[in-house]
Amino acid sequence: MYAICETLDNVCDSNCYSMALQEQMAVVSDASLAPSAKILDDMKSSKEGFFEMACRISEKHKSHFLDSELSNYDMKYFLDIVRQSIDKQQQIEASDTASFDQFLHDYFSESLTEQVIWHEQRY
Repeated sequence: MYAICETLDNVCDSNCYSMALQEQMAVVSDASLAPSAKILDDMKSSKEGFFEMACRISEKHKSHFLDSELSNYDMKYFLDIVRQSIDKQQQIEASDTASFDQFLHDYFSESLTEQVIWHEQRY
């Protein structure tokens, strides 16, 4: 791994790959540095269960993103993706000839067939 990181560092004229590897090697040596350990420490210090901690962090992230503005480039990118998705949905719906009942029948028949095949392969 060190050789790969050194090669990437040389190509990028940086040491970020070697530094990232060193950080991860430290986590392997000391489990208290792992993200899961940090979450557990946070829960203990705030005397919260997982759900409460997750809600608190979610609210913090929500506030951050609501307070942030997308760049014009990002906004255009996401609006283009939305338009493409709507166009694709409309094309699919316009070319659909089967009834919803037929769709459900085909869907569940296919799913059942796939389950039987998976089960047979497994056992």
